[in-house]
Amino acid sequence: MDDVSSGYRASRLYLDTFIRQAPPVDEKIYLGQKAVFDAMPFQFQPARQALQQPRQRILIADSVGLGKTLEADILVSELIKQAIP
Repeated sequence: MDDVSSGYRASRLYLDTFIRQAPPVDEKIYLGQKAVFDAMPFQFQPARQALQQPRQRILIADSVGLGKTLEADILVSELIKQAIP
């Protein structure tokens, strides 16, 4: 079907939507920094490490109160983003 919209607006909108919905395939953190918490740089390291693996398995074990739950949540949010276009 030909795009007869002004300036190929419909086609550009379709391509933009398609690109934005494509799941990321790298080890960058896309969602973790958007949550409402005081992020510490070390809390992103477990997610980065797991995303570099072909199968994401990681043990997060550190001192009490350093944010293991946040670290796990960052990783889970990134995995969900990759799975759902």
